[in-house]
Amino acid sequence: MNLRGLAVCACAALLLFIALAARSQGAASAPRLDVLPYPGTPDASPRTQIDFPALAPSQLANLAVSGSRSGIHHGALGTMGGGRGAAFVPSKQFTAGEQVTVRGALRSGTRIGFAFVIARPVSMPENAATTAASENSGAVDGAVGVVHATNDANGFTRSFRSESWLHPPIVSVSGTNPDPGSGDIITDAHKSIQAGPLILDPQGRPIWFDPLPGGQAGFNVMVQSYRRQSYLTFWQGFVSGGVGSGQDVMLDHSYRVVKTVNAANGYKADLHEFAITPQGNAVITIYAPVRADLRSVGGSRNGTLLDSIVEEINIASGQLLWEWHAYGHVHIAESYAGRPGTNPYDFFHISSVQQLSNGNFLVSGRNMFAVYEINPATGKVVWVLGGKHSTFRIGSGANFSWQHDAMMQPNGDITVFDNGAGYKRTESQSRGMRIRLNMSKRQAALVRQYAHVPSVLSYSEGSLQPLANGNVFVGFGNNPVFAQYTNTGKQIWTGNFRSPVQFHRAFRAGWSAQPTGSPYAAASPSSSGTTVYASWNGATNIASWRLLAGPSPGALAPVASRGFNGFETGISTSSAQAFFAVQALNSSGRVLGTSAAVPR
Repeated sequence: MNLRGLAVCACAALLLFIALAARSQGAASAPRLDVLPYPGTPDASPRTQIDFPALAPSQLANLAVSGSRSGIHHGALGTMGGGRGAAFVPSKQFTAGEQVTVRGALRSGTRIGFAFVIARPVSMPENAATTAASENSGAVDGAVGVVHATNDANGFTRSFRSESWLHPPIVSVSGTNPDPGSGDIITDAHKSIQAGPLILDPQGRPIWFDPLPGGQAGFNVMVQSYRRQSYLTFWQGFVSGGVGSGQDVMLDHSYRVVKTVNAANGYKADLHEFAITPQGNAVITIYAPVRADLRSVGGSRNGTLLDSIVEEINIASGQLLWEWHAYGHVHIAESYAGRPGTNPYDFFHISSVQQLSNGNFLVSGRNMFAVYEINPATGKVVWVLGGKHSTFRIGSGANFSWQHDAMMQPNGDITVFDNGAGYKRTESQSRGMRIRLNMSKRQAALVRQYAHVPSVLSYSEGSLQPLANGNVFVGFGNNPVFAQYTNTGKQIWTGNFRSPVQFHRAFRAGWSAQPTGSPYAAASPSSSGTTVYASWNGATNIASWRLLAGPSPGALAPVASRGFNGFETGISTSSAQAFFAVQALNSSGRVLGTSAAVPR
């Protein structure tokens, strides 16, 4: 038995029984008894609900839930999110460290029963962000938490006259974007004087920037489809000790929040993944510090483990559909995170999740140097690529370490951003990779790699996106460089932020939007008259600007016009009127919006 199998077997004291009377009587088909938390789970949340994904509430009878310390738990039995499955929601929390036993029967007479253990949660240490840099078991991604710069002494952000409160990062571009048709650049900015989601045009100029309030950050910005409509999605929240605590949000094409997705069972959503499935569900990540036996990795018997958790949430109802914990399914001794230290031991570090076409999930364990296919019905690992117990024999150049954004492509290839550095350096440079799996021969071969010239080494973050035209777009994470490559791996175009600004992932996607507000203008006297600056944060369909001037805000007339020239367009006029305003026009000359009048 390998170490993964030992993870559940180590919980020998747990009760696990599923008595299928119908099956023992030779029934042709008994109901499938998927349950959550999985039998033998060692660290379920004290606020966990108990789910039967394959059963309707009407199929269950005499359900009895009891904690070894808290006693009998009453609750409500209803339907899981999306109208599928049965969910029992206890009326009170379970007690930390206790064993929970679930007994009941089906209406058909089949008896069921299983058990799991409640976690002993631990608060994240207040000093995690300051100690992480010097410890192996520190902050997520081995970084010192997200601390935003408070000033711009080094000139790494932009300023505008018309919207002076906005300071997106300066982006330097090398080369000419070979395919503007692949869309805008969807990313974020953090460790800057303002942090938040960011959209750049194909020339690297800002289109939209949303500074988040109160020290929050925005990660994992994407354009995704939900119910046949496209939305701008991202995680928003706080990062403490490198662990995200927040929620996932969906914006419409006017940048209005139309949906928020929160983690279930008392957890807070983490920053690493927010993927919308074709079924209209959200796949999100969570980090939870819990007490655990860390002796197998040189720690204490009563150590603190940072568990990696995946949840699938029905977006419409907000209800939980599925939950998976790395702890209990993957043994901590398979980790490359070194020996435990002061901070919670981040043995797995989930860095991406993808629902596959067969319904299984592809989960990346950054600190395991491995990618796993997970069966959601059982929680078990189907196969593992990389790490200490790879299912596949790894071909030359196909190894990866500290990786991010592992995704299975339609042809079955695995693409991944290979950081090559984390708690320690294992490679000389970061790169994007395409790996081909031979399932029958259990072999993995490198198809292509995408390294940056000159080379960069990123200890955190990163992404890889195959484009529709065959090109590949790679974001290099905390080394804030993005680059585009041909399908043969030739680097053809790059852009970068200036230090200390970073981004999590970078993608290309088409996006159009009409903000709900109005454009902004600022007027300044010039030697030849007046220069007026026009902008409209987030507007994508402006073709030109019309300048209005007059003696009062109520008496303005057109005096000049100019074609759109990036986020802020300067318009010169010989007019020296007292007030000015601007109108944004589309390609047909229709007015999209008019600014307030501003004094000269």
